Amino acid sequence: MRVQRVKIGHWRHFEGVEFSLPDDAPVVCVVGGNGTGKSLLLELISACVQNIGLSPGAESARGNPFNEDATFEVTFFIALKTIADLDTAGAFPNEMQQDYRTWDRTLVVGRDAEQGYKLIAGGVTCERSGSFAGLVVHLIKQSASVHYLSLDADRAYPKFQVEAHQLAEVFGRDWGESTNKQSSFRITRNLYEEWFRFLVGRENQGNNRHVQEIRAARQAGVNDPIFVDQFASYRNAVQKVLPHLMFIGIDPLTRSIKFDSTGIPLNFDQLSGGEREIAFLVGQVERFGLKKGLLLVDEPELHLNNDLLRAWIGFLKDSVEEGQIWFATHSLEVVEVTGQDATVILQRDEQSRQVTEAAPLNQHPVVATLSRAIGSPAFSISNLAFILIEGEEEIGERERFRLLCEIPPHVRFMEAGSCNDVVRRIEELRDLAIASGQMIRIGGVVDQDWRPKQEQDELSERGLFVLGVHEIENFFVHPPTLKDFLSMNGGDPRTVEPTLVAAADRRAGSWIFDAARTDRKISRVSGAVQGCSRARSSSDMGRLW
Repeated sequence: MRVQRVKIGHWRHFEGVEFSLPDDAPVVCVVGGNGTGKSLLLELISACVQNIGLSPGAESARGNPFNEDATFEVTFFIALKTIADLDTAGAFPNEMQQDYRTWDRTLVVGRDAEQGYKLIAGGVTCERSGSFAGLVVHLIKQSASVHYLSLDADRAYPKFQVEAHQLAEVFGRDWGESTNKQSSFRITRNLYEEWFRFLVGRENQGNNRHVQEIRAARQAGVNDPIFVDQFASYRNAVQKVLPHLMFIGIDPLTRSIKFDSTGIPLNFDQLSGGEREIAFLVGQVERFGLKKGLLLVDEPELHLNNDLLRAWIGFLKDSVEEGQIWFATHSLEVVEVTGQDATVILQRDEQSRQVTEAAPLNQHPVVATLSRAIGSPAFSISNLAFILIEGEEEIGERERFRLLCEIPPHVRFMEAGSCNDVVRRIEELRDLAIASGQMIRIGGVVDQDWRPKQEQDELSERGLFVLGVHEIENFFVHPPTLKDFLSMNGGDPRTVEPTLVAAADRRAGSWIFDAARTDRKISRVSGAVQGCSRARSSSDMGRLW
């Protein structure tokens, strides 16, 4: 079960958008700038899923796309033996046997401006395509298996407890496969609360059955039955993603979900944010048993660090054996796991504010290269400016620029390494943009260091800005600058110098002297450097002020 193609003539802020997906892609990733409609695209697929019978409903606060003034179509491919009764002998009447043989196993569902709702079976003659597709949908609806699950981004996990007055309904409900399909389309907030009821109900029912089997065995004089843990699969699945976390069970008195985290028993609400996220998400995949179908996840990176995110996605890819997983995300980790050919990037026309393009990321080399350069997705480059600076991300160089500069919201600072790295990356991106026809606004800032005037001028001619000081850090300890900062914020500028002297120590600025002593370019002042170095080594830096 997978989506092959999405085509939107016009719907909400989408206009003329169309893309196809690789047949062998188990994971599809939707990316784009804020407000481009990544979540909306998942909602559109959810609505179409309902109309081909994979789910009995769809929940969305923004309404049903089929009730709007819109034109769109989504093509689904249904693999052989995915739906239980779809490929059995006698599933179709004799007059449709030839249609079944020519059917290419696709269903196209959508909305047309003239005809309204449309449903077509690919490969079947036009006059019979609609009726054949209708019978396919009917057979899909009859299947009790779950072939669709959606997890939206509203995953907050507040403390929840099954109340005493709810226990009769919880203990008496059939929590089997037939009722699971009725819940798989619900919003995450409802799934979260129902998951607690599911665990409490299944635990109670399973324990009661086991006790009854023990009594019957003893009455018959045979060995007691072996206990079968109905949550063993869930416990093992959680530990595949989080090896230190083990599901214990349900507390019979408080009805709390119990876990063991590195030997410490904890309730679900006492787990960390990442642990709760994994425990819940894995719980949904295990509960609904989604093996052959569509799984839609909005913002899979919520509450998860990069390593945990990769482990979670790896678990999903192993769990959904024959189907397709859709992610709407801002995470570069998800994009890297998915691959560029199965990552769809949404792009907005800045003048009309409509999303007018959706294409695989491998058709946007500038975006892909820039994403690797900055370590996060650069999915909206048309209205942004990128400034490469010297330094490494872990040092916090970009944060220093943010503190000192009044940066417009469309400007992004990115550490690029050394001065040569800044120059090289700018030239690479410029050449790539010209070759691909994708323009980008990019610049560079380098430290002055010990560069002579001629070298500074050469860098400026290559499009870089050379700082007027040795390092960006100079602005944080430059007395005139600090005096201005204090005056602007109502402080006493006279306190700057005594404060700096008081804060100085034997090691302050030592890197300057160490660099100077080994730099041949300043050998002519080696005597002065040595004198300063001796003073630094023999006394506090305060003496140098």
